[in-house]
Order: sequence, then structure tokens, then C-alpha cells
Amino acid sequence: MHKSMFRTMGFALRGGHGVWSARVVRSIALAGWICLGLLPGMVFAQGRRPAAKDGGPTVLKDLAYGRDRKYQRLNLSLPDRQNGPVPLVIWIHGGAWVTGDKDEDNPAEALVAEGFAVASIDYRPATLAPYPAQLEDCQNALAWLRSTAKKHRIDPERVGVWGHSAGGHLATMLAMTVGSGQRSGVQAACDWSGPVDLLRFAEDAAEENRKASIEMMWRLYLGPAADNLKLRDSFSSSARQKLLQSGSPMAYLPEKMPPLLVMHGDQDRMVSVRQSRRFVGRLEQLGAPIQYIEMPGIGHDPRESPVAMKRVVSFFRNHLDLPEPPLDRDSGPWHKEAEEGTMVGKTRSVAQAKASDGRKVGFIDSADSTLEFQVRVAEPGLWTLRVQFANGTSGRKEATHQLTINEQPAQGLRYPFTGWDVWQTLELQVELQSGVNTLRFGKGEQSAELDWIELTAADGEPSPASADSDAVPPPERADSAEVLPPE
Repeated sequence: MHKSMFRTMGFALRGGHGVWSARVVRSIALAGWICLGLLPGMVFAQGRRPAAKDGGPTVLKDLAYGRDRKYQRLNLSLPDRQNGPVPLVIWIHGGAWVTGDKDEDNPAEALVAEGFAVASIDYRPATLAPYPAQLEDCQNALAWLRSTAKKHRIDPERVGVWGHSAGGHLATMLAMTVGSGQRSGVQAACDWSGPVDLLRFAEDAAEENRKASIEMMWRLYLGPAADNLKLRDSFSSSARQKLLQSGSPMAYLPEKMPPLLVMHGDQDRMVSVRQSRRFVGRLEQLGAPIQYIEMPGIGHDPRESPVAMKRVVSFFRNHLDLPEPPLDRDSGPWHKEAEEGTMVGKTRSVAQAKASDGRKVGFIDSADSTLEFQVRVAEPGLWTLRVQFANGTSGRKEATHQLTINEQPAQGLRYPFTGWDVWQTLELQVELQSGVNTLRFGKGEQSAELDWIELTAADGEPSPASADSDAVPPPERADSAEVLPPE
């Protein structure tokens, strides 16, 4: 190998002003790890969870999945459940592949209350062992969890993986590659703000973080030898390219891959959103099962978005086959914002809706638009459906849409003109069957927004069990909203 590659990168490292010392380089690298890797205290507050109470979730700590007593360990949280086995979601922490640990508070723990088992895993940092040691540890943790699935009442065929930043990179690699002697291990994967095109990671970085990004890549691939400038200089341009591609999800793109949810804030200064845009674009061209949510105004931590967690829960419920608990007559109200529904056909979101305080809400704008929700009901019967809506069509015309519930005859809904800055609530009685019910709003003659829908017992009175619900109470119903006779 020759020196052309290092000369190319060396200018970025030295700024064209002479050779920097190894100490200065290490200082830049540390700054990069702090900025781009997000040390645990910057994103996920440190803290250890107490042991579970009787009847609640069970937390098993420091389980060994490998020989390394410090890093090849995981925590396993098991939900309180009467029936099993349950699906598993593996959480992989971030930290520029050099910091962070399994004991940080993390968003995946919220899945335990939803009925999932959650494993938070540690892996060897790049300062100890270069890549692919980190991916191998994740693969081994997955294999160990599968081997002990029966003992922990986990379903080995319903496994998801989720990670943030460097953890998002590893989660994506785990979903797209197979370790030696191992089968592809996951049925769904979620990437929060992870670097997925390492060949262009530094190029995509914000100007103030570019030097640190270069250092981070060297640290990942060379490990403890990353400060050896002569070693770096020995890599040719083609060798460097091959090295960076070896750990880049962008370079794999398999024919068959599990469903992948990618979430990235468009104001991320740590990992550029261009990484996800380019990656998702390639996957979409291949027809891969990809779902991409780009969050306007959100930085490196997707939890800044009020809907990020809801989207992740819905994604894993859907792809790991864990339906929402059935609604019974004492558990309501069931409350869903429109953006949590499945948008089908010609639909879009309206970011400028004044009445929704800037939130994006479901928008039905033509005869071929539909907005679809699903709800599970324990027993058949009548329920009160409330729909919060607004419309502002040209010519001050009212909007009409059809509501179809399962195979029942469609009901016509008429929304009088309100203007986009006024919400009204439509209330009607609906008949639901036991099990899953599909509520489909569509076939609109004029445009209308649906902000949220809510189901309560048919008498309209919330039960004592629902008094603590976090559902938003509906505003006073507008007298002018009408329900048309069924077709």
C-alpha cells in the first residue's frame, strides 16, 4: 500500500498547516466522540433501574453472553404477563462505538409495559477492539438470547433490534448481515439517527464536526492503533474505501431483509440526515420493506419529537405480531391521533394547521384518499365514536366523507365549513365486532383534517378505570356537524 490515501485525509486532519502531533489528534478525536457519539449523560441520563416489584416486570442484570466479564453482558427486562412466549426487542446503545453502556436509561424500556421483553446489551468499545468486534458482540448476544428463549419465555421467532446513533448503525448491520454459523436473527429493526454510509460519513458531517468524524472512523476500524499515523498513511485510497464499506449498511442492501424503520431529525448536527436519505433512497429503489420518518426541527435525539416513541411501538407491534390489548367497556377511552393511523392512497400531512398547534394531522383531500385506523374490542357492541376535525375548502363549502367500519354499510359524514383554525367534534354511535375492527375514513368530496378519534362506552360516560387515561378530553361537540344516513 502507498501514501496517497493518507495524504488526502491528512490535509483534513492537518488543515494544510503542517503536521499535527498525535496528542492534538487524540484531543480532536475525544472532542469528536463527545460531540458525535453523544456521551450517555448528554442524551440518555445515567441511572440503574431497581429490581422489579412482585407482579411487575422482572429485570435480570449482568447476564453473560460471552467471556469478556466487563463488556459481553446484557440486562433483560421481562414483562408481567400471564401468557407467553413474548416478543423481544434488543436495545443497542450509542456513544461513537467507544462510550455508553447497557445500564443507561433508554427509550426501549418503555416497551416492557407494552408486553415486550427488552434486552439492553453492552459490546466491546473500539478503543479495546476494532470493528467488526462490535457487530460480532451484537450477533453473539442475539444468539445467546435465542438459546435461552425458552427459559425466559421469549419467542425466538419474534425478535426486533433498535439502536440510536452508533447503536442505530449496529442495529441496521445486525438486520442486514449474518454472523458466522448464525441465521439472520431479527424480524424487524429500528434505526434512530445512525450512520449508515460510512464511506461518506465525514463528507456529510457538519463543518465543525468534520475532523472529529474522520478521527471517529479511524478509531472504529483501527481500534487501539488509531493514533498510529504511519499505519494510517500505509492505506491506499482503494484500501481505505474497502475498509469503510466493510462496516457500512449502505454497501450490503441484501435481496431479503426484515422490515426497517429509519427515523432521523433534519436538524441533526451529529449524524447528518443525508446519511439516512441516501440509504433509504437506495432501499426504496430495491423495493425493500423500509419505512422512513424524517422529523422536521429535530436534532440527534428523536425523543425530542412527541410522536417518535408512538411510531416505534406501533412498528414493533405490527412486525413482531403483538396486537394492542383488547378494549373492553371499562378500559376506555381509546384515543388515537390521526397521524398514528395508516395513511392509504392519496393522503398528506399539513404542517401549517393552526388549530393543531403545529402538529401534523391526517388530511383527506380527494375522493381516493383514505385514513385508516384499527382497534381491538373484547366484546361486540355499540361504542361512541368522536372525531375531531377541521376543514377550510374554497368557496366555504362543507366537506363530506364516508366512514366504513369493517364490512358494515358506509356512513356519510358531513363537516360544515370551519376554517383551518377551528376544530369541531363529531360524535356518533358505531357497532364494533369482537377482535380487530378497521375504521376507514375516505371518499371525500372536499378536504378535511382529522386530528384524533376516540372510542368510549356507548353511554358516553368514562368509567372509573379510564379516569387516569392520558387521552385528550374532547372539546365540546359542534351542533352543526352531521351524520348522513347510511348508503
